[in-house]
Amino acid sequence: MIKVVPGDFSFNETDNSTDLLFLNDETETKFKLSFPLEVAKKIELEIRGLSSDRCGEHHLVTAVACASGMRISSLILSMVKQGWIAARLRLEPQPDSGSQLSSKPTYVSTDVAAAIALAIHISLPIFIDENCSEVESNHSHNHHDIQGKRERDDDYQSVELPEIFRKAIDEIEL
Repeated sequence: MIKVVPGDFSFNETDNSTDLLFLNDETETKFKLSFPLEVAKKIELEIRGLSSDRCGEHHLVTAVACASGMRISSLILSMVKQGWIAARLRLEPQPDSGSQLSSKPTYVSTDVAAAIALAIHISLPIFIDENCSEVESNHSHNHHDIQGKRERDDDYQSVELPEIFRKAIDEIEL
């Protein structure tokens, strides 16, 4: 796994999406995730420390983890088939919780954009895992047409979502 930090955003005029670069400072490896503009704006507010509309959600998630005797320790973004991304939060038992939980970490699959916003908001370390298991491949939460690729490699191909599906997805109210 490669530890990364969120970097710069750039607007992609070809599909009206926004690309977010994740950087590894040691190896200078770059990974790019593409988000719809609306989702990217929310993440950018988190990066700049200006977000307040999702603050309650972030604290609710951490409170539930703590009440369960766990703590959220990191976010793992897995590169899955055809450049898509899956997100997992790693939960570890709190050493002082007195709970009879297993000492093994628990992984919770979640929405990619929401997990990135949470990780930025509560300062979680973010890792990219390029070697995900088949289980992770089947749990890719790509609700917002989020695609990723390693920037220095040109061998990844992104699959373009037909416009009619993109419109249908954008109209879904969660």
